[in-house]
Amino acid sequence: MIEGNEEEITFSKQKDIMQQLGIQAPVIFDVGANIGQSILKYRTLFPDAGICSFEPNLEVIRELQLNADQASGVEIFKIAFSDSDGESEFYRTAVPEASSLLKPEQFLMDLSKENKYDFDKVVVPTMTLDTFVEEHQVSTIDLLKIDVQGAELKVLEGSSVSLKSGLIKCIYIEVNLASTYVGQMSLNQLMKLMAACNFQLWDILPFVYTRVGRAWTANAIFVQNDMVKKIEGNY
Repeated sequence: MIEGNEEEITFSKQKDIMQQLGIQAPVIFDVGANIGQSILKYRTLFPDAGICSFEPNLEVIRELQLNADQASGVEIFKIAFSDSDGESEFYRTAVPEASSLLKPEQFLMDLSKENKYDFDKVVVPTMTLDTFVEEHQVSTIDLLKIDVQGAELKVLEGSSVSLKSGLIKCIYIEVNLASTYVGQMSLNQLMKLMAACNFQLWDILPFVYTRVGRAWTANAIFVQNDMVKKIEGNY
C-alpha cells in the first residue's frame, strides 16, 4: 500500500495531469480499494469525481463502506478485476493490504516476523474490466488506479479493449520490482504492454526498499499517447 511523502507526490501528479487535460470531475476506477484509503484522497483532490471502487476481500468491506460513506458518491463492487470472468482463488493474508489473486512467495512468508504473508484461501468473483465497461456502458475512465499486489498483469490483460480504444486516459499503478508473489508482473512486462496499448510512462517512484537497498515496490503513472500530446502541446 502506498505510504508517506511518495503518496503525496504521486497523487499530486495525478491532479496536475487532470488539470492539464481540463478534467475537473474525473471518472475514477479504484481497483484494489482495500479499506478505501485512495477514496478519501481522491475525494479531497477531486470533490466532484465519480468513483467506482473494486474490492473482493469481504474482511475489509465494512471499513471500505464506512470510508466510502464519508466521501459520498462512491460505488463499491465486491469483485476482483482479472483476465477472465468467473471465479478465482484469492490469497487472503494476515495483513489485508497484502492479499492477492497470487500466492505470496514462500521465502517472504518465512522471513516475515509479523507473519504478514500468512494466508487462507477463499474463492472470489472475477470480471474483466472490459466486461464491466460493456455491461455498465462506461464511456470514459479518466483515472485507473490499480493496487492488486502483483496481479496487475491479470487486470491489464482483461482491460486490453478499453486500453487500446482510448477510453482510459491515465493509469496509476503499484509495481513490485523485487520478488513478492508467485507469477507477479515484471516491470519489463508492464512497459511492453503499456507501449502496445499506446500509453507512455509519465513517472515512476520507488517507495519501499529491501534490507540490502534494492527497490522493492514503486508507483508508476502512465498516460495515453493522445493525452500526452495534448498536455505537451500546451507548452
